[in-house]
Amino acid sequence: MKLSEGDNHLISARHGLAICQVWTRPDLTAEDGARNARQMSEYLTTNVLASSSPYRGVIFDLRRGPPVFGPKTRESLAQFFATAARLNMGVAVLVGDSPIQVLQFRNLCRDSGGRADVFDNEADAVRWFGPLLDPFALQGSSKPPR
Repeated sequence: MKLSEGDNHLISARHGLAICQVWTRPDLTAEDGARNARQMSEYLTTNVLASSSPYRGVIFDLRRGPPVFGPKTRESLAQFFATAARLNMGVAVLVGDSPIQVLQFRNLCRDSGGRADVFDNEADAVRWFGPLLDPFALQGSSKPPR
C-alpha cells in the first residue's frame, strides 16, 4: 500500500513495516536530494513513529539509491534515526554495492543508539524484525472464530 512519495522515494507499507525505497535521480541537485530526504524523514516521523502507529519498523531500501549522502541529508536521517531509537522502533537499511554508502549507514545506525542495522538483502532485513504477530494468538486461539 502506497503511503507517500517524492521525487526520488516511495514509502509504502507491507507486513507491518514501512518500506522507504530511494533511487538515484541524476537530474536532481544535491539540494533537491536533501529536500527529499527531509520530506521523507518528516513523513516517517509523523506517521510511522507516531504512538498510535501500526508499524513495527522501517526498512530503508537504498539498493538503487545514491552511493553517498551529504551533510544536510545526514542531518535529516540522523534526526529520524534518533527519534526511532527513543521510541525503540527498529530501522533496517538495505544497502547497495557502494562501500561509502555502507559505511555511512553503518555509522548512522551505530550513532543512533537504537535498534538499527545494515543489510544487503531484504529477506534478512525482514527476518531481523522478528515474526509477525498472529492477532488470534492474543485472543487465546490460533484460528479465527467461525
